[in-house]
Amino acid sequence: MYSRQAVESEFPAADGPRRQERRAARTPHMMEIIERLESEVVSGRRMMGKVLIDENLFLSLLDQLRQTVPSDLEQARRVIEQREEIVRQAQDEAEKILGTARERAEYLISDRGLTAEARYRSEDVLRQARESQRATNSQIESYARRLLEDVEQALANSHAEIEKALSRSHAEIEQAKMSLSEQS
Repeated sequence: MYSRQAVESEFPAADGPRRQERRAARTPHMMEIIERLESEVVSGRRMMGKVLIDENLFLSLLDQLRQTVPSDLEQARRVIEQREEIVRQAQDEAEKILGTARERAEYLISDRGLTAEARYRSEDVLRQARESQRATNSQIESYARRLLEDVEQALANSHAEIEKALSRSHAEIEQAKMSLSEQS
């Protein structure tokens, strides 16, 4: 069992404002006081189905409970206010984001925005067309070079064949002339 002095040092009763200020730094929570009351009942003396506890101790704890409830309620109110402020800030941020998105959409829909967007897209299409043209021209030049090389090779081969055929024909003509001149 706790003595009144021990309880009052840990759970002081309400008195002057200065003493209350000093004790405000260590005001017990409501659950601590309830647990202390429960402990008194559990450890109290029993007589004929009833529990005897120190009246002054019980009243002191009850006073502390009365003092604690408002501070716990105030703390809960502060937590709720903080939560509401966070929600308010999130809503403000969401409104800013939506406002920015609306402004961007309005800009794009406006004449100036449409013109700027069309100009950007047309420049992009022209750039892609130029790149495609360069690639196509490069492929055409490469193909034409290969064709010219093939034609040159075929002409060279044909020229060589013609030269051989001409040489053979000259040789045959010369042979035929000699044969004719020997026969005459």
